[in-house]
Amino acid sequence: MKGVSACLALPFTLSKKCVVGQLSSHPYFKNSAVKSHILPLRRLKSSSLSANELLSEANILSLEKKLISFSESSNSSWKFVGLKSNAAVLIPLCLVNGVPSILFTVRAAKMKHHPGEISFPGGRQDKLDSSTLETALRETKEEIGISPEEFDIVGRLPSLPDRKFTMKVHPFVGLLKRNLDLDESTGNVKGLVLSVDEVEACFTIPICQMINPIGISRWDSFRNTSVKIPRFITPSHIKDDVWGLTAYTLHQFLKTWFPEKFNPQ
Repeated sequence: MKGVSACLALPFTLSKKCVVGQLSSHPYFKNSAVKSHILPLRRLKSSSLSANELLSEANILSLEKKLISFSESSNSSWKFVGLKSNAAVLIPLCLVNGVPSILFTVRAAKMKHHPGEISFPGGRQDKLDSSTLETALRETKEEIGISPEEFDIVGRLPSLPDRKFTMKVHPFVGLLKRNLDLDESTGNVKGLVLSVDEVEACFTIPICQMINPIGISRWDSFRNTSVKIPRFITPSHIKDDVWGLTAYTLHQFLKTWFPEKFNPQ
Protein backbone atom coordinates (compact mmCIF):
# COMPACT_ATOMS: atom_id res chain seq x y z
CA MET A 1 0.00 0.00 0.00
CA LYS A 2 1.28 3.44 -0.83
CA GLY A 3 1.80 6.02 1.86
CA VAL A 4 -0.70 8.72 2.65
CA SER A 5 1.54 11.42 1.23
CA ALA A 6 1.36 9.73 -2.16
CA CYS A 7 -2.42 9.48 -1.91
CA LEU A 8 -2.67 13.22 -1.40
CA ALA A 9 -0.77 14.36 -4.48
CA LEU A 10 -3.99 15.78 -5.92
CA PRO A 11 -3.78 18.21 -8.86
CA PHE A 12 -7.27 19.51 -8.07
CA THR A 13 -8.86 22.66 -6.76
CA LEU A 14 -11.17 21.47 -4.02
CA SER A 15 -13.37 24.37 -3.08
CA LYS A 16 -16.95 23.80 -4.25
CA LYS A 17 -19.73 22.67 -1.97
CA CYS A 18 -21.32 19.32 -2.78
CA VAL A 19 -24.91 20.63 -2.72
CA VAL A 20 -27.87 20.74 -5.05
CA GLY A 21 -26.86 24.05 -6.60
CA GLN A 22 -23.60 22.55 -7.77
CA LEU A 23 -24.94 19.17 -8.81
CA SER A 24 -28.19 20.08 -10.54
CA SER A 25 -26.57 19.80 -13.97
CA HIS A 26 -25.04 16.41 -13.20
CA PRO A 27 -26.74 13.58 -15.18
CA TYR A 28 -27.58 11.94 -11.85
CA PHE A 29 -30.18 14.64 -11.22
CA LYS A 30 -31.89 13.99 -14.54
CA ASN A 31 -33.31 10.85 -12.92
CA SER A 32 -36.93 11.64 -12.07
CA ALA A 33 -36.72 9.70 -8.80
CA VAL A 34 -33.94 12.00 -7.66
CA LYS A 35 -35.54 15.19 -8.97
CA SER A 36 -38.60 14.62 -6.80
CA HIS A 37 -36.38 14.71 -3.72
CA ILE A 38 -34.18 17.71 -4.52
CA LEU A 39 -35.77 20.00 -1.94
CA PRO A 40 -35.53 17.49 0.93
CA LEU A 41 -31.85 17.07 0.04
CA ARG A 42 -31.17 20.62 1.19
CA ARG A 43 -32.14 19.61 4.72
CA LEU A 44 -29.93 16.52 4.89
CA LYS A 45 -26.77 16.85 6.93
CA SER A 46 -24.58 14.91 4.52
CA SER A 47 -25.54 17.17 1.61
CA SER A 48 -23.28 19.85 3.09
CA LEU A 49 -20.17 17.76 2.59
CA SER A 50 -17.64 19.70 0.56
CA ALA A 51 -14.99 18.36 -1.78
CA ASN A 52 -12.44 19.66 0.70
CA GLU A 53 -13.97 17.51 3.43
CA LEU A 54 -14.39 14.39 1.30
CA LEU A 55 -10.87 14.38 -0.09
CA SER A 56 -9.04 16.21 2.67
CA GLU A 57 -5.82 14.83 4.10
CA ALA A 58 -7.59 13.99 7.35
CA ASN A 59 -10.44 12.15 5.61
CA ILE A 60 -8.18 10.16 3.28
CA LEU A 61 -5.94 9.28 6.24
CA SER A 62 -9.01 8.17 8.19
CA LEU A 63 -10.14 6.04 5.24
CA GLU A 64 -6.70 4.49 4.85
CA LYS A 65 -6.60 3.57 8.53
CA LYS A 66 -10.04 1.96 8.31
CA LEU A 67 -9.11 -0.07 5.24
CA ILE A 68 -5.68 -1.15 6.45
CA SER A 69 -7.30 -3.51 8.96
CA PHE A 70 -8.78 -5.61 6.19
CA SER A 71 -6.94 -8.63 4.83
CA GLU A 72 -7.90 -11.06 2.07
CA SER A 73 -9.96 -13.23 4.42
CA SER A 74 -10.96 -10.73 7.10
CA ASN A 75 -14.68 -11.21 6.39
CA SER A 76 -15.33 -14.38 8.37
CA SER A 77 -18.99 -14.53 7.29
CA TRP A 78 -18.00 -15.94 3.88
CA LYS A 79 -16.66 -19.44 3.34
CA PHE A 80 -14.05 -19.89 0.64
CA VAL A 81 -13.60 -23.64 0.75
CA GLY A 82 -13.03 -24.97 -2.75
CA LEU A 83 -12.73 -21.54 -4.40
CA LYS A 84 -9.45 -21.78 -6.31
CA SER A 85 -9.96 -18.93 -8.77
CA ASN A 86 -9.50 -15.25 -7.97
CA ALA A 87 -10.85 -12.03 -9.39
CA ALA A 88 -10.31 -8.41 -8.41
CA VAL A 89 -12.12 -5.10 -8.84
CA LEU A 90 -11.14 -1.48 -8.33
CA ILE A 91 -13.41 1.10 -6.68
CA PRO A 92 -12.22 4.28 -8.44
CA LEU A 93 -12.55 7.47 -6.39
CA CYS A 94 -12.39 10.52 -8.64
CA LEU A 95 -13.30 14.16 -9.15
CA VAL A 96 -15.77 14.64 -12.00
CA ASN A 97 -16.42 18.26 -12.96
CA GLY A 98 -15.12 19.07 -9.48
CA VAL A 99 -17.55 16.69 -7.74
CA PRO A 100 -16.14 13.80 -5.63
CA SER A 101 -17.56 10.67 -7.25
CA ILE A 102 -17.16 6.94 -7.84
CA LEU A 103 -16.75 5.51 -11.32
CA PHE A 104 -18.70 2.51 -12.66
CA THR A 105 -18.83 0.57 -15.90
CA VAL A 106 -21.69 -1.08 -17.79
CA ARG A 107 -20.61 -4.45 -19.13
CA ALA A 108 -20.97 -4.95 -22.87
CA ALA A 109 -24.01 -6.87 -24.09
CA LYS A 110 -21.74 -9.36 -25.87
CA MET A 111 -20.05 -10.45 -22.63
CA LYS A 112 -20.53 -14.11 -21.76
CA HIS A 113 -20.99 -13.43 -18.05
CA HIS A 114 -23.27 -10.72 -16.60
CA PRO A 115 -23.88 -8.81 -19.88
CA GLY A 116 -25.25 -5.31 -19.48
CA GLU A 117 -24.76 -5.25 -15.71
CA ILE A 118 -23.17 -2.44 -13.73
CA SER A 119 -19.80 -3.23 -12.21
CA PHE A 120 -16.51 -1.82 -11.07
CA PRO A 121 -13.54 -2.23 -13.40
CA GLY A 122 -11.99 -5.65 -12.81
CA GLY A 123 -11.90 -9.28 -13.77
CA ARG A 124 -10.35 -12.70 -13.35
CA GLN A 125 -6.75 -13.04 -12.21
CA ASP A 126 -4.30 -14.10 -14.92
CA LYS A 127 -1.43 -16.48 -14.28
CA LEU A 128 1.02 -13.67 -15.04
CA ASP A 129 -0.49 -11.34 -12.41
CA SER A 130 1.77 -11.13 -9.38
CA SER A 131 -1.12 -10.21 -7.07
CA THR A 132 -4.85 -9.55 -7.06
CA LEU A 133 -4.05 -5.82 -6.86
CA GLU A 134 -2.17 -6.14 -10.14
CA THR A 135 -5.23 -7.90 -11.54
CA ALA A 136 -7.51 -5.01 -10.57
CA LEU A 137 -5.18 -2.41 -12.07
CA ARG A 138 -4.51 -4.39 -15.25
CA GLU A 139 -8.21 -4.97 -15.85
CA THR A 140 -8.94 -1.28 -15.24
CA LYS A 141 -6.38 -0.34 -17.88
CA GLU A 142 -7.80 -2.88 -20.34
CA GLU A 143 -11.42 -1.91 -19.78
CA ILE A 144 -11.37 1.89 -19.51
CA GLY A 145 -7.83 2.91 -20.47
CA ILE A 146 -6.66 4.37 -17.14
CA SER A 147 -3.10 3.27 -16.36
CA PRO A 148 -2.05 1.86 -12.97
CA GLU A 149 0.30 4.80 -12.33
CA GLU A 150 -2.67 7.18 -12.48
CA PHE A 151 -4.07 5.69 -9.26
CA ASP A 152 -2.94 5.84 -5.67
CA ILE A 153 -4.15 2.75 -3.85
CA VAL A 154 -5.79 3.67 -0.55
CA GLY A 155 -6.61 0.16 0.65
CA ARG A 156 -8.80 -2.89 0.21
CA LEU A 157 -12.07 -4.37 1.42
CA PRO A 158 -12.68 -7.94 2.61
CA SER A 159 -12.82 -10.56 -0.12
CA LEU A 160 -16.12 -12.22 -0.98
CA PRO A 161 -17.33 -14.96 -3.34
CA ASP A 162 -18.88 -14.20 -6.71
CA ARG A 163 -22.55 -14.86 -7.46
CA LYS A 164 -22.06 -18.53 -8.33
CA PHE A 165 -19.48 -19.18 -5.59
CA THR A 166 -16.87 -20.15 -8.15
CA MET A 167 -14.19 -17.57 -7.32
CA LYS A 168 -13.00 -15.18 -4.64
CA VAL A 169 -13.39 -11.48 -5.47
CA HIS A 170 -10.88 -8.98 -4.03
CA PRO A 171 -12.03 -5.31 -3.95
CA PHE A 172 -9.45 -2.49 -3.86
CA VAL A 173 -9.92 1.27 -3.49
CA GLY A 174 -7.97 3.63 -5.74
CA LEU A 175 -7.79 7.42 -5.88
CA LEU A 176 -7.51 8.78 -9.42
CA LYS A 177 -4.90 11.55 -9.57
CA ARG A 178 -6.48 13.55 -12.38
CA ASN A 179 -9.84 15.19 -12.88
CA LEU A 180 -12.48 13.78 -15.18
CA ASP A 181 -15.16 15.52 -17.24
CA LEU A 182 -18.65 14.43 -18.24
CA ASP A 183 -19.98 14.49 -21.76
CA GLU A 184 -23.07 16.69 -21.38
CA SER A 185 -24.82 15.02 -24.30
CA THR A 186 -24.44 11.42 -23.11
CA GLY A 187 -23.75 11.65 -19.37
CA ASN A 188 -20.73 9.37 -19.81
CA VAL A 189 -17.19 10.19 -18.76
CA LYS A 190 -15.18 11.89 -21.50
CA GLY A 191 -11.67 11.01 -22.62
CA LEU A 192 -11.60 7.34 -21.62
CA VAL A 193 -10.64 4.58 -24.01
CA LEU A 194 -13.25 1.88 -23.48
CA SER A 195 -12.81 -1.72 -24.54
CA VAL A 196 -15.70 -2.23 -26.97
CA ASP A 197 -15.65 -5.96 -26.25
CA GLU A 198 -16.03 -5.50 -22.51
CA VAL A 199 -17.54 -2.10 -21.68
CA GLU A 200 -20.66 -0.43 -23.06
CA ALA A 201 -20.46 2.76 -20.98
CA CYS A 202 -18.60 4.41 -18.13
CA PHE A 203 -20.44 6.72 -15.72
CA THR A 204 -20.10 8.22 -12.24
CA ILE A 205 -22.29 8.91 -9.21
CA PRO A 206 -21.51 11.71 -6.71
CA ILE A 207 -20.40 10.30 -3.36
CA CYS A 208 -22.57 12.73 -1.39
CA GLN A 209 -25.67 11.32 -3.12
CA MET A 210 -24.86 7.70 -2.36
CA ILE A 211 -24.63 8.48 1.35
CA ASN A 212 -28.07 10.12 1.33
CA PRO A 213 -31.44 8.35 1.37
CA ILE A 214 -32.40 9.96 -1.96
CA GLY A 215 -29.60 8.03 -3.64
CA ILE A 216 -31.21 4.69 -2.79
CA SER A 217 -34.19 3.27 -4.67
CA ARG A 218 -34.88 0.36 -2.31
CA TRP A 219 -33.25 -2.27 -0.07
CA ASP A 220 -32.85 -5.89 -1.16
CA SER A 221 -31.97 -9.13 0.57
CA PHE A 222 -28.49 -10.09 -0.56
CA ARG A 223 -28.39 -13.58 -2.07
CA ASN A 224 -31.52 -14.68 -0.20
CA THR A 225 -29.98 -13.99 3.19
CA SER A 226 -31.01 -11.70 6.03
CA VAL A 227 -28.35 -9.19 4.91
CA LYS A 228 -29.99 -6.06 3.48
CA ILE A 229 -28.19 -3.98 0.85
CA PRO A 230 -29.30 -0.83 -1.00
CA ARG A 231 -29.88 -0.42 -4.70
CA PHE A 232 -28.17 2.84 -5.69
CA ILE A 233 -29.86 5.13 -8.21
CA THR A 234 -27.89 5.82 -11.39
CA PRO A 235 -28.02 8.62 -13.99
CA SER A 236 -31.04 8.60 -16.28
CA HIS A 237 -29.18 7.21 -19.30
CA ILE A 238 -28.25 4.07 -17.34
CA LYS A 239 -31.19 1.67 -17.41
CA ASP A 240 -30.58 -0.14 -14.12
CA ASP A 241 -29.62 0.64 -10.53
CA VAL A 242 -26.38 -0.44 -8.93
CA TRP A 243 -27.36 -3.78 -7.41
CA GLY A 244 -26.06 -7.24 -6.52
CA LEU A 245 -22.38 -7.82 -5.79
CA THR A 246 -21.42 -4.30 -6.91
CA ALA A 247 -23.98 -2.77 -4.57
CA TYR A 248 -22.85 -5.01 -1.72
CA THR A 249 -19.22 -3.97 -2.23
CA LEU A 250 -20.16 -0.30 -2.55
CA HIS A 251 -22.33 -0.47 0.56
CA GLN A 252 -19.50 -2.03 2.57
CA PHE A 253 -17.13 0.66 1.39
CA LEU A 254 -19.45 3.57 2.19
CA LYS A 255 -20.25 2.15 5.63
CA THR A 256 -16.54 1.82 6.32
CA TRP A 257 -15.72 5.36 5.20
CA PHE A 258 -18.83 7.11 6.56
CA PRO A 259 -20.10 5.07 9.55
CA GLU A 260 -21.95 8.10 10.93
CA LYS A 261 -23.02 9.88 7.74
CA PHE A 262 -24.11 6.92 5.66
CA ASN A 263 -27.81 6.45 6.21
CA PRO A 264 -28.85 2.79 6.61
CA GLN A 265 -32.45 1.69 6.16
